[in-house]
Amino acid sequence: LIVEYADKTYGIELKSYTNIPGYKKALKRAAQYGQQLNLQEISLVFFVDYINDESRKKLEIDYFDPDTQVTVETIFIETGK
Repeated sequence: LIVEYADKTYGIELKSYTNIPGYKKALKRAAQYGQQLNLQEISLVFFVDYINDESRKKLEIDYFDPDTQVTVETIFIETGK
């Protein structure tokens, strides 16, 4: 998702959380999207049924990708299913 607002471009990648390997792959892919869009930062939003506080603290952190020089801001949205 690309949003242009107030002369600035924002990138938002949306994913369903499944597991740690998928999480790590999504971080790298979001950083690549950010690079393609010439962004220094991109948001990665994961939809998840439930996330406890410990997991949120561990996984909902900014990730800097050294290959692309893009920071990925990670956000978890709990759907409550």
